[in-house]
Amino acid sequence: MTVILCVDNRFGMLFNKRRLSRDRAVTEDIVNDLSGGRLLGAEMSKPLFDGVENAVFRDDFPEIAKENDHCFVEDRNILPLQEKITKIVLYRWNRDYPADLWFDPAVLREFPKNTTVEFKGNSHEKITKEVYEK
Repeated sequence: MTVILCVDNRFGMLFNKRRLSRDRAVTEDIVNDLSGGRLLGAEMSKPLFDGVENAVFRDDFPEIAKENDHCFVEDRNILPLQEKITKIVLYRWNRDYPADLWFDPAVLREFPKNTTVEFKGNSHEKITKEVYEK
């Protein structure tokens, strides 16, 4: 299973139950990168991917995730999913935002970094995409 997250410089993901940022270029990149499987996410993520085929948005998405699925995670810690994860894709906003939910970078110790790509987003001058894979 692939886990996809958007984080700030301090690995912040969510503040006051709202995503830290939204960027159309990131959403398009995620959709273009789907190779088989479904795109899964929480109900709060559904508006970001309106119209995407083979997408399922429900709050229990980690429990239904299969090996080839891509899980967009905004609202929870991924440590309970660690055994099922084969790939992590981080989109870094390269800014500091207030946050009250963070991604734990210790998870990355088990995943060698494969690629790093920078691109211009719609809301951010520079977004860094990092791909980690077992």
